[in-house]
Amino acid sequence: MLVWLNGRRKSWPGAPPSPFRLPFLGNLNWLSMSTIFTSVMDLHKKFGPIVLLKLGDKDVVVVASREIHKEMYGDKTRIFSERGKTLGAVVYSRFADGLAYANNPDYIAYRKFLHSTILSAASLRPNIHAINQELSHALRYFDRFARDGSVCDFEKTMFDVNMNVVGRICFGQRFVDNIGGDINNPLYQAISDVFEGCKFNLADFFSFLKPFTTMDKIEKANIFVEEWTNKIYDAHIALNREQPEDLVDYIIQKMKNENSEGEKKNLLKIVTDILMAGGETVSTTLAWAIYTLASHPKVATKLQAELDATFGAPTETPISPKFEEVSDLPYLTAVIKESSRANPVLVFPLNRRATEDTTLAGYQIKKGTWVWLNTWYLWRSEQYWKNPDAFIPERWIPGAPEFEENTTLPYLTEPFGKGVRNCIGETLAWQELMICTAVLLHRYNFKVPKNFKA
Repeated sequence: MLVWLNGRRKSWPGAPPSPFRLPFLGNLNWLSMSTIFTSVMDLHKKFGPIVLLKLGDKDVVVVASREIHKEMYGDKTRIFSERGKTLGAVVYSRFADGLAYANNPDYIAYRKFLHSTILSAASLRPNIHAINQELSHALRYFDRFARDGSVCDFEKTMFDVNMNVVGRICFGQRFVDNIGGDINNPLYQAISDVFEGCKFNLADFFSFLKPFTTMDKIEKANIFVEEWTNKIYDAHIALNREQPEDLVDYIIQKMKNENSEGEKKNLLKIVTDILMAGGETVSTTLAWAIYTLASHPKVATKLQAELDATFGAPTETPISPKFEEVSDLPYLTAVIKESSRANPVLVFPLNRRATEDTTLAGYQIKKGTWVWLNTWYLWRSEQYWKNPDAFIPERWIPGAPEFEENTTLPYLTEPFGKGVRNCIGETLAWQELMICTAVLLHRYNFKVPKNFKA
């Protein structure tokens, strides 16, 4: 009976509905990685669009409706503008918040800085050039496998491409000389260690474990990256360029008017933020798109017909498209949007923190509570989509028999998020996804290896 009473107890008056809680574990059983895709669907079917989970000793509110999404990132975007810090994120942001963990007004100022420099319209052409050039290196690697139809590690290769693109934009250097091959770059490994270290840790949900949790790996990697960015900064100063060519150059230019060591640390931290955020997400999204096309050959053939009509039949020389040449292709756009809907990179991509007591959907949300958006439910639920488990690019094309009005609704179909914390690299990521998918599908026919499970 004591267990039952504890399991039904609410965390605070007016809190959202909550499943029965197990002693000590709370509701962690709902997030088992082996069943997470079905359990997160069942969670909202049973308890509604907003649910309070007790994960160990941590209160987390999970939302799964367009209306609550709009309330969070539209009407109350300021209240939910801060990220909830994991234990690793606390270590990562110890020396500087950068962009990832800065709060207003610094966060807004850093976004404006990036939009006026490496993400400005003037930077569009050199960014596209970098994408096409790095992709050409990957094509030489893929050609070796295409000759005999053998299997290659596609996602790892495209991760190399993406990291090289981001590296060139941020500090004018490539990470990987041998795309698709072995990597002996210590910075590459350090960035990976920091990224992994910022993910959820058991101590994030069981506070008594914090004194026993070692963070040595992310500590060392974080210090290494901090020292490396300072060396890059000093090397760029020695170049004394008249016109900025990358993000570090723009930071040097900005620091001429702001003699603040703290500001310098924050701006250099943004370099690390972009390297971490821009590497894995784009390559994983692209890998899912190619896998899905390989699993749906009729869709792939239809896309190839659109590409052939635009660029001509494939030749020995691969195409090197401009963004404006691919951005207006309706079927290519629909394929990428549908793949993003059908294959969310993360089930809970955003960890937001309520900065004050507030309400969501009429329920009380306490200050400091973590709030997660369940994108898997939003993008795979019959509540919003017809035949949601099917891959149907035509649902995104107005005038097509399969077209769905929901594809035009805000706060439902944005893989890059909404509100003041939406992904700042959305434009660059979209450029990479469109160009890479077009070039790869125009040149190759992809097949899923036998016995391969995604």
